[in-house]
Amino acid sequence: MTFPAGTEAYRTDVNPIQARGITFSADELEKVVEAASEVAWDRPGKEELGELLASVASTEFESEGVEAILSSDETSIEDWRAGEAVAQAHLAENIDCFFPWGSRRDLKNPLASPAGAELVGFDRRQNPTRLALGEVKTSRQEQAPPTVVHGEDGLNAQLVAIRDEKTICQNVLRWLGFRAEGAEWVEDYKSAASRFLANPKDVSAFGVLVRTVDPDANDLRLSAEHLAPDTEEPISIGLEAVYVAEDTLKAIAEPPGTDS
Repeated sequence: MTFPAGTEAYRTDVNPIQARGITFSADELEKVVEAASEVAWDRPGKEELGELLASVASTEFESEGVEAILSSDETSIEDWRAGEAVAQAHLAENIDCFFPWGSRRDLKNPLASPAGAELVGFDRRQNPTRLALGEVKTSRQEQAPPTVVHGEDGLNAQLVAIRDEKTICQNVLRWLGFRAEGAEWVEDYKSAASRFLANPKDVSAFGVLVRTVDPDANDLRLSAEHLAPDTEEPISIGLEAVYVAEDTLKAIAEPPGTDS
């Protein structure tokens, strides 16, 4: 499902930081729900797993067991996970990033929380491909910017850490590397790893705010001003504020087939 491009509500770029706010029409929001739900509930992964399990199920009883395994994680998810799915779908479709490994695949218990809300993948706008890391914050606060932008665990601090601490990218490359062998995206990985080894600053970072309030350029303005002075090539940092309806997040958070 294609994530809509939306309409640019504002831009508060501070060279070299790009900062853009994006809104959607009512029809586009329906497509946002469909695309983000596919990410949040890892539909492609479930289809692959279903085919694998079906190949070893030979009785009706065993087939029922397959369905139980496939539906074992179908409990409502938190808002931040729904927001992360919106951000991932947006970056994948509109920025040409590729995120090969859904975070739900690392949850041995569907009620558990993975370490942070980080998006890990590749920036395919670059030739050759390079590493892409994203941090996502979801907020309903009316104030602009919301409090999730500031503080030790805020969006600004997370982006500064990606920019300034090469151990973050090292750990990400290690994590991806264990999953890359034999994968269709192994060449993306090799390219990204090669670029990083040649220059640890050769990465793309994204900070995404998912908001359920009216667009306000102040959501991103201060972040752009804060990040710009110490950000130099080859690293790039993009800020995106994605404005959706409250019902959008609620719909994404509900398991597939549930009437919200």
